[in-house]
Amino acid sequence: MRIMIREYCEAWNAHDIEKMLSFFADDGILELVPEGKVAQDREQLKDELRGLFDDVPVVRLEWPAFLVTGEIARIRWILTAVSPKAESDLQGSGGSILNQGTTIVETQGDKIVRQATYWMRKLSGGISE
Repeated sequence: MRIMIREYCEAWNAHDIEKMLSFFADDGILELVPEGKVAQDREQLKDELRGLFDDVPVVRLEWPAFLVTGEIARIRWILTAVSPKAESDLQGSGGSILNQGTTIVETQGDKIVRQATYWMRKLSGGISE
């Protein structure tokens, strides 16, 4: 499972939506908890991922730590991004976003059956608020 999680995270950095989808079971669920969004089928998953990369076209994900226990993985991540939409939100930061959070991944076999992602509020300029 460690290799699968690492490859999944690498697919995020490549913005490879089809590769990301390949890690999910056909009935896999993606929860973006702070936004109250739940994608419950392939098409919804694809739409959520496409929307993320459309909104934030330059994004880099780092995962400084992850823990795998049985069929559950906890991934701590840091996201750095540049978004034209973010410029007005971050008051002069040039549209850069720094965010951190945790993702819980539940698997069955080699497929993700549920991913729940939680994050802190946006941080700007690399300084924790």
